[in-house]
Amino acid sequence: MRGNYAYLVDGSTFGDGGLRVVDVSDPTTPTVLGQYTDCGEASGVDVSADGNTTYIACSDGSLRIVDTADKSNPLLLGSVMLPGNVQLPDYNSAHAVSVVGKVAYVGNEHGVDEVDISNCSR
Repeated sequence: MRGNYAYLVDGSTFGDGGLRVVDVSDPTTPTVLGQYTDCGEASGVDVSADGNTTYIACSDGSLRIVDTADKSNPLLLGSVMLPGNVQLPDYNSAHAVSVVGKVAYVGNEHGVDEVDISNCSR
């Protein structure tokens, strides 16, 4: 949560999947403002301090970086596919993400990958 907004991710089993930006300024009536649905099975999320950039861990093995400055219209800034391991090079599901400075730490099937995000900005 950042300010009056909650950033939620989920899988497509129960709907569109991906990211939802929710206005929670009135907790009795939360309102979905915008969605980013190009990550069908999302399981991890981190949000910049200002709420303008959201990092999503996707089950397809990717990290998606989404511009959420306009809460009603989240837009993809960039993405990166995480490497698999030697035995399963084409399989890697991202589960969690935490951003510290210009590095995204992405927890996945094979451990943790460090992703340089210094070139991805609005």
